[in-house]
Amino acid sequence: MNQTVLNVVLCGLLLPCAQAVTLRIYPEFTEIRRPVQIQNRLLELNFSQVQLGNMVGGSLYLSGPKVLSRLQTVNTGKGSLERFEGQVVYLREAGQVRAVRLIRASDGLVQDLKTLRFRTGISLAQLEFAKPPLPNLASTVRYRYTTASSGPATVSLITRGISWQPRYVLSVTDNGSTLEAWADITNHEATLKVDSSELIAGQVQLVSSNGAEQNVYDQARLKADMTPAPSVGVTPTNRTYAPQVSVGSEQQGIYSYTLNRGYTLPTNSMYSLPFLEPIVTVKRVARLETEFYSGFVQGKFQRLYRLSSNILLPSGIATVRDAGKVVGSQTLPDLTAFEERDLQIGQDPDLRYIRYVKSVNSTKKKIYGKMQRIYTYTTFTITLQFKNTKSRAIPYEYLERLEQVRSNISVEGANRTAKGLSLLGTLPAHSQIEKKYQVLYYDIGELTGITTN
Repeated sequence: MNQTVLNVVLCGLLLPCAQAVTLRIYPEFTEIRRPVQIQNRLLELNFSQVQLGNMVGGSLYLSGPKVLSRLQTVNTGKGSLERFEGQVVYLREAGQVRAVRLIRASDGLVQDLKTLRFRTGISLAQLEFAKPPLPNLASTVRYRYTTASSGPATVSLITRGISWQPRYVLSVTDNGSTLEAWADITNHEATLKVDSSELIAGQVQLVSSNGAEQNVYDQARLKADMTPAPSVGVTPTNRTYAPQVSVGSEQQGIYSYTLNRGYTLPTNSMYSLPFLEPIVTVKRVARLETEFYSGFVQGKFQRLYRLSSNILLPSGIATVRDAGKVVGSQTLPDLTAFEERDLQIGQDPDLRYIRYVKSVNSTKKKIYGKMQRIYTYTTFTITLQFKNTKSRAIPYEYLERLEQVRSNISVEGANRTAKGLSLLGTLPAHSQIEKKYQVLYYDIGELTGITTN
């Protein structure tokens, strides 16, 4: 009894361009899902080697009717010459051309049509053809499923050819700050009509079929019910209205946002949508973090923007504009609601510092009966000069890391921190201020016997 095989030839990675799909999009990969109809309990899926190159190993999955078996086979593609086997071609040799029949392309075996003799070693460059040779056919991989029953099913796989990344534009002014948040969806597969999609954020871990773990970025989960895309046009901007994104739910550290319309995702494209409207607070700070030095040092403060948001911001690139001008960009890690994150993006030439150091050494001996211990003290007196040439005041943070944070270091005139010391304050406009503090190092010698002469 003949059985009808439903042969799904994949366009790009999964489906015909005109058929809508469901996408679950991550920053490093995407799960593509589509419905299929299984007939006579058989389903065949064909992939080219190029298509398989983007697929995560072991991710192809058929859900619906119970799968009884899956057979994976490789069909070797034919080259240009192989497709002329058994046909008449023309051999050019010694300035003459004669008709021959190509018997076997692998070793150049031909048969002379007049003498009926055979000859090997004929190359493609020696042959002429009555019609142009077609390009080589690539090898394909076929997956043949046998199921317990016929009916609707869903084919899914994970590809690295589609991904998304958050992108932010932080605009800072004296009157307040705003943050634009964009979801950039990149497609390096075939054109897809997207029926529904999710952008997913949260720590996700994949284990491929060979057991190798693949760590992926944390992200937010965008979940959407979308209407089918029109059958004409492949550019997202051809749609009358772009999808709008609204905040969804959170589950176990996975965040979702809902799109209200479908879209077409062209091949080799990036589709950008605004996906968040956070309320942010930004503080401009001049910051300097340095090691403790026992000598003279001078330099400039770093330009820093301290950012916090009322909602979670998935990791992405943040570009900072101050008073309309681009002042730098930096990767913003996952930022939970109301968490502060410092964006440090270059030196500020208007904020300078000079650091002078004086040191004094001394020793002290303590007697314990017939034993003694020698203490060695080094006192560093540091003078800091801060200069602000701006026409506005700006908060500053001076942080100094001490080479050893232990009990035999003391600090006077500055705040002691877990890593060293700090000075905090505000630099008035067009001003120069001076700060002084002392750092005392002391070494405790070993207990030794008292020598008598």
